[in-house]
Amino acid sequence: TNVFNGSNIAVQVTQQQLEERGYSLTPEQMQSLAQAYSSLVSANTQANQLVTLESPGGEQQDPGAGVQNILGFIMGGMMVFYAYFTGAYASNTILTEEENGTLERLFGTATPATVILIGKLLAAAAMILVQLTVLIAFGRLAFGIQWGSLGLLVLFILVNTLGAASYGMFAISLAKDRRMAGVIMGAGNTVTGMLGMAGIFMLSSPTPNTAIDTLTLLVPQGWANRMLISIMEGLSLER
Repeated sequence: TNVFNGSNIAVQVTQQQLEERGYSLTPEQMQSLAQAYSSLVSANTQANQLVTLESPGGEQQDPGAGVQNILGFIMGGMMVFYAYFTGAYASNTILTEEENGTLERLFGTATPATVILIGKLLAAAAMILVQLTVLIAFGRLAFGIQWGSLGLLVLFILVNTLGAASYGMFAISLAKDRRMAGVIMGAGNTVTGMLGMAGIFMLSSPTPNTAIDTLTLLVPQGWANRMLISIMEGLSLER
């Protein structure tokens, strides 16, 4: 049935195109065209190669590679999302210790308050560093994701480790207690994280919205995703 319907459509389209140019098909030519279409379908059904994907340069592309690239972009975006969420969550221990009274006792010791806060920052950074490294390695081994230049990837991990940890300290500094911190970590991180991923969602769009793409740069997650996308698309240290 599909072959019959397809041959009819092929004949109709051909006839319409020729009529627009002042030509027409004879009944014998229509029958020959229908038979040629049926033969083509029969010859290619087993190989499943009626339609092939080719790049503008004429090189055949593997459809699985496109799916793999999309998976890599989405996984990268979620990786950035959770890195900044981890930064805020780890920094929330400052408010917990303040409410429990341990932070005041820490500040009462000979250790400078700056050193204590730097220690909190480094603890959050260590968690984020391990998280990013493990997820990138897992994506490469489990899904075969090509992350791009190793040197730039290491730079991405280091920059975003410090960025996410600093973001967490800043976000928690806006909260007066853990209840307010919960709102910041929940609503605040969700909104900024999803806004930062908007550029990834538009990668498959034939007409991306430049305004939304610009808005993503209002949040640190947007810059992180922009950097990762550039690396995955072939940015190298030589360029």
